[in-house]
Order: sequence, then structure tokens, then C-alpha cells
Amino acid sequence: MLFGEFFQGAIVVDGERHHAMEELAHEFHGAVNMAWHGLLSLPFWLAASGVGLAYFLYVLKPELPIRIGKTLAPLVRILENKYYMDWFNEHILAKGARALGKLFWKTGDIQIIDGWAVNGSARLVGVVSAASRHLQTGMLHWYALVMILGIISLLTWQLWPFLASLVGR
Repeated sequence: MLFGEFFQGAIVVDGERHHAMEELAHEFHGAVNMAWHGLLSLPFWLAASGVGLAYFLYVLKPELPIRIGKTLAPLVRILENKYYMDWFNEHILAKGARALGKLFWKTGDIQIIDGWAVNGSARLVGVVSAASRHLQTGMLHWYALVMILGIISLLTWQLWPFLASLVGR
């Protein structure tokens, strides 16, 4: 269809830009030759022999597959169980993934996030507030003393380089 007259003007094959299409145009000798080539190829004959064998086994001689199945029972069992890949997936991979998920849930979620981050921060606030409760007495002179000590500490910290340079002279 690409190289015949059917799509002429609708599909353009540019052989200069697409070299593989140019080579294909030289190899294409018409639809009949292409169909004949398909009928002579190995995949066609393998498919046709599979259809013929299935007709022979299941229509003409239906007792034969039963005997073959009994003779090759271990192979049939392996093939019917799909090489036991479903069993391996369910009992090895899925169980391992569930165990890993449970480990991440127990350690990551319960211990780290809930234990240290959420509940740990709440416990820390409780400890700090219990300690600071003793400092919050409600007495005005204690608050004034703390403010004066804070101002002295701030001024000392800010003026320390200047005072140190005066002493060093």
C-alpha cells in the first residue's frame, strides 16, 4: 500500500530522509509476491503444523492427549503450575515484601514518627513546661530581676569585643 497507487498523494515516502524506506521500495515487488513470500516462510508453516497437530490430537484421536499427559505427568504439572512462578511470587516475594513493610511500619512509623517525632516532642514540651513552671511564680520582683539580668547579659555579649580592646591597650 505504501509503494503502490492506493495511497498516492496521501502518504509520501521520502527515500532521501528515510533510507530504510528507500531500500524497502526496491525490495517490494507487489502484494502477490509479498503474500507468496509469507506462505513460504517458516513461521507460517509452524503455525499450520500446530493447527494440523491440534486437529489430529483433539478431533481425530482424543484419547492420545490423555495418554501423553499421563506419560509426561511431571512435565505437565510443571507447565500447569507455570513453572511455580505464582507460588514463588506468593510465598517468597509477597511474604518478603509484607515483612519489609511491617518492619518499616513498626520502626519507621510507630517508633520514629509516632514515638520520637510526635509523642517525643509532646513529652519534651511537658518536661520543659514542668521545669519552667517553677520559674513562673507570679512575683513581679522575680520577673524584673530576670529582665535586668537578661539586659546585662545582652550588653556584655554585644560590648565584649570593645571592652576587650580597651583592656588590651
